Amino acid sequence: MKKKISIIGFGYNVNKNIIPALKNSKNLEIDKIFVKKKKLNNTNFPKYKFQSIDTLKNIKKDSWFYVSTPISSHYAIVKKLINLKANVICEKPLTDSVYKTKTLLNLLKNKPLISLIEVQMYKFHKLYNYFKKFIKKNKKKISEVNFTFTIPRVNSQNSIYSKKKSGGALLSLGFYPVTTAIDIFGYPKNIKSNLKFCKKRKIDLEGSFSLKYSKIICNAYWGLGLDYENKAQIIFKDKTSFVFNMFYAKNKKVNCTVNKINKKNKVIKTFQVGKDNQFLNMISTCVYDKKKKYNINYKNVQTIMFLKTIQKNS
Repeated sequence: MKKKISIIGFGYNVNKNIIPALKNSKNLEIDKIFVKKKKLNNTNFPKYKFQSIDTLKNIKKDSWFYVSTPISSHYAIVKKLINLKANVICEKPLTDSVYKTKTLLNLLKNKPLISLIEVQMYKFHKLYNYFKKFIKKNKKKISEVNFTFTIPRVNSQNSIYSKKKSGGALLSLGFYPVTTAIDIFGYPKNIKSNLKFCKKRKIDLEGSFSLKYSKIICNAYWGLGLDYENKAQIIFKDKTSFVFNMFYAKNKKVNCTVNKINKKNKVIKTFQVGKDNQFLNMISTCVYDKKKKYNINYKNVQTIMFLKTIQKNS
């Protein structure tokens, strides 16, 4: 029998990635979709049960919810679900403040039987495991690791452009290289960062950091309204490098590759990593994680503290 999971939110990611992933699942299926009242009459998906978020009161034991709403709304929704004793998968970042993340962590401690997971989708693709193993194997040869994640301008109504909804490039795009660096290298000895702001919208549109570790420098650049770039680059001490293409955003149709580049900046070999469904892997792994190893912990608090440090330094 398939486990049911309800979705809160009905934006781009839910339509393009989450619903198709669940349709392909052998073990999971969509129960209900909770949205704002004005979105209730959706004719594109007549087979799903749409309900107003306001009706979210009584739920069945061991229920699962996937939260995909603007960042500013995560805290109130997740807090409500925890108090209802629901299991929650929430898109990154869990909240937009250290205080809110700590509060949810403390709430979770009093309800040890439920799960609360802040997901970073890219970590559930086999390319990321390949990347981590590659760094571990070659760590003594590496001098520098660089991340680039830039995207073209999106719809002006997207929450990424709204300060009120905790928009901005740092929490939406910069979050990816920040969590990658912390996951692989830990917290750095020294941080240099910069954000470029849009005065009219009062949000950041571009950002960068340079993190100094004992023997490795980790750099990142991200931005909104730019040419599309999505890669991780590992530079060896002998000046050869390896570029991991489509490192963050990708779907099940994308064939991920790694290019080996010589000192003259020419591709001399391409490694095929292949296709994978990171969205289905992510939800299935979280729901069937009996040991709750993906549950939030103090590292999630440290991550939002790190992001706030970048904001402060800029």
